[in-house]
Amino acid sequence: MIEGKQSNGQVISEEKLKNGFALLNYAIDACLTGSKYAYTLNTNAVIHQIYDAVPPDYKSGLPYIKDINEAGNPIRYYMSLVNYLNNKSLQMIYVHNANTKWKDQVVEQARKLQHLPHVIIIEIFSDNSDIKMKEEGKVQNKAISFDLNGHTYALDSAVIRDTSKQHFCATLTCEKKEMAYDGMSFHRLVSMDWKKHINSDFKWQFLGSTDNNRKNLTWNFVNGYQLLVYYRVG
Repeated sequence: MIEGKQSNGQVISEEKLKNGFALLNYAIDACLTGSKYAYTLNTNAVIHQIYDAVPPDYKSGLPYIKDINEAGNPIRYYMSLVNYLNNKSLQMIYVHNANTKWKDQVVEQARKLQHLPHVIIIEIFSDNSDIKMKEEGKVQNKAISFDLNGHTYALDSAVIRDTSKQHFCATLTCEKKEMAYDGMSFHRLVSMDWKKHINSDFKWQFLGSTDNNRKNLTWNFVNGYQLLVYYRVG
């Protein structure tokens, strides 16, 4: 957009959004590299700045861009930001409410695209305590990799909610190493071999990640809402 044709408020908002994205990128880099700034950055301030800079009319149409202290979905949050920036270069499939036939769901969505996606996200409600999610809670045939139309998709990362449904953490692959991350913990990025546990009753915690009663939060791939992120690797 041409700034000369914008109101002063729009120009300020756009600049604020650019600065917010720059800080977000810096925060991610600090966490991945182990910089000391990862422990001092106020990520809530970054989230609020981005929220405040996005126009209200857009947020009302796609309400997944949340402010601090508002519950939200991490993947939908970033997808909404990509959509706002009008970036259409990244082809993506988002499989909602995946069940044991998740591969068939992926194939069905892929048929609707002209090109194979770069990223496939599989959403699973693995909460065995919820009657409505009883069937999804039995999804224990998740794959570390799978083929689609002659191409391989590998599990790169996951976003998963703790068993008490309060807080998200992330598991990821960084320089071919398996790691886990939680912004609340004392150690932001830690080594953890997580991929072999995506179908098992494996529990983990982070030092410093607690609820309001200071009770340690627990994560488990067979008992927690999760988003599995696969990248096309071949």
